[in-house]
Amino acid sequence: MKRVNFIKLFPTTGLISFLLLSLSLILVSTKGLYYGLDFVGGAELHLKFQEFHPLNDVRSFLENTYEEVFVQELTSKESFQLLIKLPTDNLENLTQNVQESLNIQFNENVSIEKSDLVGPKAGKDLKTTGIKAIFLALIFIMLYIALRFDFVHGPAVVLALLHDILLLFGFFALLHFAFTLQS
Repeated sequence: MKRVNFIKLFPTTGLISFLLLSLSLILVSTKGLYYGLDFVGGAELHLKFQEFHPLNDVRSFLENTYEEVFVQELTSKESFQLLIKLPTDNLENLTQNVQESLNIQFNENVSIEKSDLVGPKAGKDLKTTGIKAIFLALIFIMLYIALRFDFVHGPAVVLALLHDILLLFGFFALLHFAFTLQS
């Protein structure tokens, strides 16, 4: 078994970690995070098609027709169904426009099974609750590590977790991934 001297590698890995963390913080502060509809509000439509269509065809049509659309397949053996999320304040107009455009594009009668409007107030509450939950989890992890092992290791573990979370936020900001409840 080969032994690895991790202490010898610390200057190099520490510098790489510092640079990546700095880059992540710069990206998040300049570009910001791209929040999904769960946080900013919008419409959620559950569509049912009579025939099966390639998901990429439907997704590309909707992305070319509407800005910031999220498409998820909910298909079962019996039917082709989609969940789409779009930013809007007017649910009725959007519902009608989406249904008409899909009917014309795919030459069939697309039905809207369910439509909901998610307000930005709910998204703000989710964001606040999520941040509180993260900090509470970090505190309890630090307490557990302090009681189970040694108090010195508790803060180090929490700093390592914060480091990883900040790197992930930088990755999301760099690639413009939507930050949603699922992600």
